[in-house]
Amino acid sequence: MAETVWILRHRRVSKLPNVRRDRESIIMIGFFASEQAARDAIARHRDGEGFIDYPDGWDIRELPMDVLLDEPVAY
Repeated sequence: MAETVWILRHRRVSKLPNVRRDRESIIMIGFFASEQAARDAIARHRDGEGFIDYPDGWDIRELPMDVLLDEPVAY
Protein backbone atom coordinates (compact mmCIF):
# COMPACT_ATOMS: atom_id res chain seq x y z
CA MET A 1 0.00 0.00 0.00
CA ALA A 2 1.30 3.42 -0.93
CA GLU A 3 1.88 6.11 1.64
CA THR A 4 -0.29 9.20 1.58
CA VAL A 5 0.60 12.87 1.44
CA TRP A 6 -1.87 15.55 2.48
CA ILE A 7 -1.67 18.78 0.47
CA LEU A 8 -2.89 22.03 2.01
CA ARG A 9 -3.65 25.06 -0.08
CA HIS A 10 -5.66 28.25 0.26
CA ARG A 11 -7.75 29.81 -2.49
CA ARG A 12 -9.23 33.26 -2.61
CA VAL A 13 -11.12 35.16 -5.25
CA SER A 14 -10.78 38.93 -5.35
CA LYS A 15 -13.36 41.08 -7.05
CA LEU A 16 -11.64 43.73 -9.13
CA PRO A 17 -13.43 46.95 -10.06
CA ASN A 18 -14.15 47.51 -13.75
CA VAL A 19 -12.94 44.02 -14.67
CA ARG A 20 -15.17 41.27 -16.04
CA ARG A 21 -13.31 38.39 -14.43
CA ASP A 22 -12.48 37.96 -10.78
CA ARG A 23 -8.88 37.33 -9.81
CA GLU A 24 -8.18 33.90 -8.33
CA SER A 25 -5.16 33.30 -6.13
CA ILE A 26 -4.09 29.85 -4.92
CA ILE A 27 -1.34 29.54 -2.34
CA MET A 28 0.30 26.21 -1.61
CA ILE A 29 0.74 26.05 2.17
CA GLY A 30 2.42 22.69 2.64
CA PHE A 31 2.61 18.92 2.38
CA PHE A 32 1.81 16.83 5.45
CA ALA A 33 2.01 13.22 6.61
CA SER A 34 -1.47 13.33 8.14
CA GLU A 35 -4.78 15.12 7.72
CA GLN A 36 -4.57 16.27 11.34
CA ALA A 37 -1.22 17.95 10.70
CA ALA A 38 -2.79 19.84 7.78
CA ARG A 39 -5.71 20.89 9.99
CA ASP A 40 -3.25 22.06 12.67
CA ALA A 41 -1.57 24.24 10.03
CA ILE A 42 -4.94 25.81 9.20
CA ALA A 43 -5.44 26.60 12.88
CA ARG A 44 -2.03 28.33 12.98
CA HIS A 45 -2.64 30.42 9.85
CA ARG A 46 -6.40 31.09 9.62
CA ASP A 47 -6.25 34.40 11.51
CA GLY A 48 -3.26 35.66 9.55
CA GLU A 49 -3.19 38.41 6.95
CA GLY A 50 -4.47 37.18 3.61
CA PHE A 51 -6.34 34.25 5.18
CA ILE A 52 -8.71 35.77 7.74
CA ASP A 53 -10.90 37.39 5.09
CA TYR A 54 -11.30 34.09 3.19
CA PRO A 55 -12.15 31.47 5.86
CA ASP A 56 -13.74 29.10 3.33
CA GLY A 57 -10.71 29.07 1.06
CA TRP A 58 -8.90 26.17 2.74
CA ASP A 59 -8.51 22.94 0.79
CA ILE A 60 -6.95 19.69 1.99
CA ARG A 61 -6.35 16.92 -0.54
CA GLU A 62 -5.12 13.41 0.05
CA LEU A 63 -2.86 11.94 -2.62
CA PRO A 64 -0.99 8.64 -2.68
CA MET A 65 2.79 8.77 -2.96
CA ASP A 66 4.76 6.81 -5.56
CA VAL A 67 1.63 6.19 -7.64
CA LEU A 68 1.07 7.43 -11.15
CA LEU A 69 -2.37 9.04 -11.20
CA ASP A 70 -4.84 8.02 -13.90
CA GLU A 71 -5.85 11.67 -14.20
CA PRO A 72 -3.47 14.57 -13.49
CA VAL A 73 -4.51 16.83 -10.61
CA ALA A 74 -4.46 20.55 -11.38
CA TYR A 75 -3.40 22.94 -8.63
